[in-house]
Amino acid sequence: MRIIFDTSFIITSVKGKIDFIHELEEHELVLPRQVVSELERLAEDKRKKAKERELAKVSLMLISDFRNRFKEIELEKKFVDRGLELLARKMGKEIVIATLDKGLRKKLKGKCKFLIIVKRKKLEIVN
Repeated sequence: MRIIFDTSFIITSVKGKIDFIHELEEHELVLPRQVVSELERLAEDKRKKAKERELAKVSLMLISDFRNRFKEIELEKKFVDRGLELLARKMGKEIVIATLDKGLRKKLKGKCKFLIIVKRKKLEIVN
């Protein structure tokens, strides 16, 4: 199964110390370049709290350490949510979107599956 990551999912996983890379080792992990760019912006944004910047930096280090586990793609849109939305409409049930964004999940309900974090520790694929 092909799992495509959103920025919030990665940051929340790092914050909750969820080892999603190893838990999903039998799946193809897909990382949009826009997500990496968003993490880089968050890591340097002085308007963000130090804790938020640190989580973004740790997320980038994790991605870098496991670069060989991720297939990088370029979304058709500049903004991650819009790009994921277009991708889900094209690929449908072939992909799982790892996101905690309730608005995005509501827009795409029935179009694809989602990887979510349940009870702050457990990963679960839902429709």
